[in-house]
Amino acid sequence: MAETTRSELRRLDAEQNRTYKRSFVATIFVVVSLILFSFTLMNPSFMKGITRTSNGQAVIDAQINAKFDRLAVLVNGKKNSSSNLLTSNQTQVLSDELIDYTLGIHWFKTDNASLANEIYSTLNKEIDSNSDTEAQSVMKALKKQGDSSVYTIISAFDLADVTQQANLVTMFLIINTVLVIVLILSLISTLMEMREKLRLKAIIHEVTGAGMWTGALMITIYVILAMIPLIFNVESITLLDFGYWLELASSVFLEYVMFGAIIFVINTIPWQITSTK
Repeated sequence: MAETTRSELRRLDAEQNRTYKRSFVATIFVVVSLILFSFTLMNPSFMKGITRTSNGQAVIDAQINAKFDRLAVLVNGKKNSSSNLLTSNQTQVLSDELIDYTLGIHWFKTDNASLANEIYSTLNKEIDSNSDTEAQSVMKALKKQGDSSVYTIISAFDLADVTQQANLVTMFLIINTVLVIVLILSLISTLMEMREKLRLKAIIHEVTGAGMWTGALMITIYVILAMIPLIFNVESITLLDFGYWLELASSVFLEYVMFGAIIFVINTIPWQITSTK
């Protein structure tokens, strides 16, 4: 009877440890991912750096020129040239303005007229006598519209969607902050519960084991996410410019993969040390 009871206790302890490990893996993965999102994908300075890479520049060239093409159609009735009307330097400035408006810490936005005015001023400054002939023609036609040019830019650049993106970013950051705090408190609570049942060495072993699983999970998931733009034509996803954002994010996901590998390696050493009897 006593041997049966000890066997059941060992089985219960093993099941409890597996529960702890699953809880740690899920919690650490979500917390690390949310923190990374906040400091990278939601960070305007970081994303501006991404747009200045060769891949990022190609993405924003396509995105901004597509918007300018719509502007050409709205003011001139058509676009004559099949090539890009704006240069990389011009698209970079416009992209920076959209990123500053959308990302970072700000409250919910309802007005995009100020952004439209910014874009108008930038176009007026950047499009000069050395610019594409059709781009100059579009700018001249836009100037003739007077005050209504702001609404033309709002329509051509889908600024209503840009405002939605900015508000989604604000909502994400609020939920993100609350969720990270709650999960960290839950993690601390679980550690305190484990401290009552396990020795410090066993706790370190379980936590670092969960860290290894977290690293492996990050490598797997973010490799898959980084490959999506290579497998599918994500530019066709026009809702909230999600396709373009996903293309930009693909290079960031590769950095997450490296971060996951670092987490895995760092946790391997103490896990191996504490696994000895």
